[in-house]
Amino acid sequence: MVRQFFKRAAFMSAALVLLLTLTGCGEAKFMEEKDMVAVTQNPTGTMVFEFTTNVNNQLHEYTVELGFELYYDKAPITVTNFVYLASSGFWDKPETEGEIGEFIVDTVTTSYIAMGDKRYEKRDTDNDEETPDEFTEVTVEPEYFIKGEFKENGFAKTVDGKTVARNDIPFELGTMYMLRSDSANSDSAYSRFGIIGTILSTDTSYKDKYAAFGKITSVKVTEGVVPVPSPGLNEDVFDKMRNAVVSSQREDSITIISVTVNTYGAELTKNFKKNWTIKVK
Repeated sequence: MVRQFFKRAAFMSAALVLLLTLTGCGEAKFMEEKDMVAVTQNPTGTMVFEFTTNVNNQLHEYTVELGFELYYDKAPITVTNFVYLASSGFWDKPETEGEIGEFIVDTVTTSYIAMGDKRYEKRDTDNDEETPDEFTEVTVEPEYFIKGEFKENGFAKTVDGKTVARNDIPFELGTMYMLRSDSANSDSAYSRFGIIGTILSTDTSYKDKYAAFGKITSVKVTEGVVPVPSPGLNEDVFDKMRNAVVSSQREDSITIISVTVNTYGAELTKNFKKNWTIKVK
């Protein structure tokens, strides 16, 4: 009888472990409408950058504040992930300098800017204990991955007998979208994201292939302490970033100062990591 009890207990324990493995962090699934949190309005927020440009051998120091809106109804997991990271201060510049430095915008092209997974950390670069460690650009290892909410990854619905994208956010100037740790793995996004920085004649390179989740809605530019008149969202602010001095030197980088989000009371991130993230293998 005792032996049967322990055998039964061992079986139940193994079954519980298997259940937790299948239902916890690691299960790749899309969020259905029944799983979504009721929101009164789309989350909004701001991201702030500092950088320097060199124009005619003259340095210009800029602060850029980009306002944005996030479309939870179109990409609920992607938006929740962004809110989760921003709310935890993930991208914010440390208040005091220590072993970890600021995140940076690491890619600036004619089409987009990219950021979110590269920052500066103090490393021993010369194996000399007497020499102070230097800040070196490193790529942050993902803590988890999220499901790619775009049509080519199966994020779709049937309307009038046709398969259409659940996430139909257009790729245009100011669109925010997730970039993946592995381009061949649709479910490998974490903290890296991009912003479309030009008026696209076509979005076929992005549409249904990447998870768009928001849009830049306002721009505020300051040179030194003087506000720079801006007609709103246009390519000019991204041109300034394209002219920035981008190098491996920390002082020459486009620095992320802060990313903040207002969810207007909606508890989007409750049980997020438990239910909607994928374990990194």
